[in-house]
Amino acid sequence: MRKNKYLYDLFVQFMLILFVMYLFKTSSSRIQASFWAGVLFVLLPISMMLREWTFFRLKNRIWWVAILQFWIFFAIPIFALRLIYPYTSLNEVSVGPIRVALWHQISSYSYTVLMAVTAWSWWITRKTTSPRP
Repeated sequence: MRKNKYLYDLFVQFMLILFVMYLFKTSSSRIQASFWAGVLFVLLPISMMLREWTFFRLKNRIWWVAILQFWIFFAIPIFALRLIYPYTSLNEVSVGPIRVALWHQISSYSYTVLMAVTAWSWWITRKTTSPRP
């Protein structure tokens, strides 16, 4: 299980993207879809962090930086703003000079970084734990 932990995490991260896209296409209410997408983007990193702590503790610090930067700087604040302004478009909400819509766009890159670091972590773990002849 340890060897495939990052591969499993990468699969779940990819499936989350597909599920959120499906959620927005099939949901009649964008408000509900955005709420549930936010919940998933906040809870998924928690479950991955718990599993990482169980298997590796703080051994893979770059992975911890990648997940925490997404979770603390993007997932939690955007979800909190969605809760504070449930009936307002992200285009109309600003935090200081920064529009939340721009923040949301940047979060996509942050999530991509998380996925790339997860793939890299799987690659490194696979190479170091594979039996050598």
